[in-house]
Amino acid sequence: MREDLALAIEDFVVDFISGIARIPGRFYSACREVGRLFGDTFDGAPGGKSAFESEIAELIAPHLAVLVHKRRRMFVADDEGAVQRWLLDLRGFIDSTLIPVMGANRTYAERNRGLVTDFLDRLIAREQSKPAEQSTGRVLPCVTPFDSSWVT
Repeated sequence: MREDLALAIEDFVVDFISGIARIPGRFYSACREVGRLFGDTFDGAPGGKSAFESEIAELIAPHLAVLVHKRRRMFVADDEGAVQRWLLDLRGFIDSTLIPVMGANRTYAERNRGLVTDFLDRLIAREQSKPAEQSTGRVLPCVTPFDSSWVT
């Protein structure tokens, strides 16, 4: 009985000390997360994007319609498996298409694949949530066979 009590006390003390030792790490990660959230909401330049995000947005512009279509078909918010499949597909796109064509920021993107994946997912979701553009003009442009503006 005394041995069991001694083991229970020892386990409690070890868990208590290891819990105290983990507090600075958890505090640091919480501060880092708050800083990341603050940084996402404030870009520093009014209405501008960072150079890294601008480069990514420019590089994926030709692929954006396909990525929006894939996200619409694959991403289901309540289904964790569907979300993981979408993120796996997005990481495959990053590895095979985006990173090979990146210029000066290639090493940064390789080191921070999670950041790039998160940014791309938000960018694609933002594009997906935009309403479809409806043309208010004519369906076909009005053209003449000859330009007669020079006559006047």
